[in-house]
Amino acid sequence: MTLQISGSVIKYLLVGLVIREALSFWTGHSYDFEIWVRLGVYMQRLGNPYTTLPYVQGLSFTPYSVTGSISYPPFSAFIFAGVYRIYLSTGIPSRFLYYFLLKQPMVLSDLATGLVLARIALHSLGDQPARRVFKIWMLFPYAIVVSSLWGALDPLALFLILVSVYYLQQGRIALSGVTLGLAIYLKTLPVIALPVLLMQPSSSHRERLQLSSLSLLIPLLGTLVPAVGLGWGFNGMFKNFSYQVITPAYGALSAFGPLGLLSLPTWVKSVTGIIWLPALVVAYFYIGKRGFDMTEGLMSAFLVFSVSRPFLPEQWAIYPLAFLLLSRRDMGNFIGLAITGFSGLVANNTLLVNFFSPVSAVAFKWEFLSPFPYYRAIIIFAFAGFFLLESTLALAGRPSLIFRALSSVSFKTREFLSSKYGSIDEHQSMIR
Repeated sequence: MTLQISGSVIKYLLVGLVIREALSFWTGHSYDFEIWVRLGVYMQRLGNPYTTLPYVQGLSFTPYSVTGSISYPPFSAFIFAGVYRIYLSTGIPSRFLYYFLLKQPMVLSDLATGLVLARIALHSLGDQPARRVFKIWMLFPYAIVVSSLWGALDPLALFLILVSVYYLQQGRIALSGVTLGLAIYLKTLPVIALPVLLMQPSSSHRERLQLSSLSLLIPLLGTLVPAVGLGWGFNGMFKNFSYQVITPAYGALSAFGPLGLLSLPTWVKSVTGIIWLPALVVAYFYIGKRGFDMTEGLMSAFLVFSVSRPFLPEQWAIYPLAFLLLSRRDMGNFIGLAITGFSGLVANNTLLVNFFSPVSAVAFKWEFLSPFPYYRAIIIFAFAGFFLLESTLALAGRPSLIFRALSSVSFKTREFLSSKYGSIDEHQSMIR
């Protein structure tokens, strides 16, 4: 089966492209995207990316004299180095052109994600669901903000995971392993998808060995070879990687957020920092025992991983949301989780004002000067609790409370309007 490239598909693809590109060149996360800006320049000499990055005159848009850097394998550092080379080759001294080029891997992969989601859905759900999945992703505000406004790497990582899933469905094991390996080389986070892929009953022992070998060797060699060959060493790399594995911070969409207000002993922070490991092991066992299909298993693994983390970045929610679209769960679960996650993203990024820092110093400072930060913690804790609740309902296959509440309000509103002004059908018949 193939998804026909109809006029409707092209229309939604173009609309999705225009929206994302229109927002891309003048927005960016005031810390994460600033790192990409500096990293592209810094990596021209192939120096160690696991260090602090200095301010770049004419290109930096935040006033930090130095920033941190990446805390995952060096693939993104090489990507941004290449982007800066392309920028220099244009001969156009515009920082907004540089920002536009930096966003392209994320923006284009986000659009491609919609196409791959549709291809996977076509294989498992049928033609009409595939078209619905594609249209939703093209206009999905969460995906647009993460890729185009934020400039996060996650849309590219998600795209590579989905391509790996698609190739595995087609029985093309080597390509599945290569694309998953590239995803892990980009962010390490996608490694949690590997056990689910290895559980698929159609795979032989030889195919599982090939898949796991390629998936793990690509990031391993891609990290070790430049570290040794370019003389980076391993101290900075180990320090930065450790931050991703065991982070002492609490917050964002994590239900552990309130613990950050307490003075906790070191051992408590250590326990909460690694609780995601046993949680994932239990999740894999449950997925295997229940015989979940690939998309259902991936949705479950990413949700369990997310809600068991002491710090849950808002952009990580796009992983389980993508697989929720592909699962046979009620669409209400997708809507409820998307609403709570996106609301937390908006609140934690100062009503999205933070993303306009590249064009406004006021937008950058407003996060610190406005009264909003005083209320943000309470608001974020509330949305984090709802995110945990909606995730639990999705995992259990229970209806979304957020969606049910919205449906109830919509129904009561229609009832009220019908009683006061007549039904929609009556008005339509009068018009005719």
